[in-house]
Amino acid sequence: MKNWLNGWLEYYESLNWSRYIDRELFVAVMALLAIGVIMLGSASLWVADRQYQDAYYYLNRQLLFTSIGLVLAITIYQVKLSFWQGLGVKLLP
Repeated sequence: MKNWLNGWLEYYESLNWSRYIDRELFVAVMALLAIGVIMLGSASLWVADRQYQDAYYYLNRQLLFTSIGLVLAITIYQVKLSFWQGLGVKLLP
């Protein structure tokens, strides 16, 4: 197991991430998502417990929709740029 993990870490570190994503933007977006989830969780525990008898109701919903959004974002990111360029004029109102 340790060899597999070391091999994966070496592969991960060898990737040229600047070619694929903007690392600073990615870190900023992930930090904002994390801060938002933490704030929502801490601010809504009491309200959710009184309304739904589940202290984590709003936190679970936020995590669900955040996960759906991340999956959709990754899926859209995988589409080739030429496809979006072809749709450019058609998407304008």
